[in-house]
Amino acid sequence: YDIQFFLIDGQNNTLVQDKVSFTVSPEAVIAHPIAHSKAFPHARSYLYYFAMARQSEKIQDWENAEAGYRRAYEANPDYKQGLVDYAGFLFKVSKFDLSLDLIERLQGDTEMRFQYFLTKGRALMGKEQYPEAIDILQQGTELYNSDTSLLNSLGFCYYKNCDFENALEVLKASLALNPAQDEDKARITEKQKNKIRSLFLITHFDSTNTQ
Repeated sequence: YDIQFFLIDGQNNTLVQDKVSFTVSPEAVIAHPIAHSKAFPHARSYLYYFAMARQSEKIQDWENAEAGYRRAYEANPDYKQGLVDYAGFLFKVSKFDLSLDLIERLQGDTEMRFQYFLTKGRALMGKEQYPEAIDILQQGTELYNSDTSLLNSLGFCYYKNCDFENALEVLKASLALNPAQDEDKARITEKQKNKIRSLFLITHFDSTNTQ
């Protein structure tokens, strides 16, 4: 919106006038990729496409988001962070094979090792290849063990692989790092934790009785 201000004296003469613009939005921070696009050299237009793709992703416009990521990636396949974002988006929309194919381009890249392990591990989790996902995600924790996204994924894989003790340990570590997390994520994680605890206690009780 634009607002014009006028300071008028008693004779209705305009003494000062000014104009300001403002935006009304439910978002706390608003990106303006279109407004800044002119500042991008043509050779860096891929940054504009990535920015537009992220904005589409935020409003869950999956079709335009995927098209934007694809266009940005094709414009500069060597932009590593963009590749990670694109692969992460593909995981979000359950295109796990495409996510795996893309993230493999970063295999052996020393700068992006953690992102490689996190993205590949989650894509394998999506494909329900839990033992393989556990191996990859564990390598990620050796680099950085304070990422709740990785810990939640690893805990879920342990659970699906019937390793309830490690599942409990990992999910507790995730909640200890961020007890609130996102409200929905915290609720899901807590539900998983309680279910895992119950199953672990049952299996432990059965094995004790058998002995």
